[in-house]
Amino acid sequence: MTSHRLATLVAALSLACATHAFAAEAAVSSFTQVGAVSPGGLDRAGMDPAVRPQDDLFGAMNGGWLKKTEIPADKPEYGTFIQLRDLSDERVKAIV
Repeated sequence: MTSHRLATLVAALSLACATHAFAAEAAVSSFTQVGAVSPGGLDRAGMDPAVRPQDDLFGAMNGGWLKKTEIPADKPEYGTFIQLRDLSDERVKAIV
């Protein structure tokens, strides 16, 4: 077996094991706990349990956050770092 085929096989098996482990974990635990962080460091509050990861990985991992978060009209993007920058700007204005 060539090294390319072997590497492809190893990658496919790793992905299959990871997908199976995620599906089993999702079946056992619920995503309803707000702010629940898995041992792997994933923020489950931002996930959408209605979307299967193998169908739409982005939607499964970020769907809950997208549904709950409104992007302000004056910003082209929004996330944790922008929230921190806005908070810092407010605090600097209060100090000045």
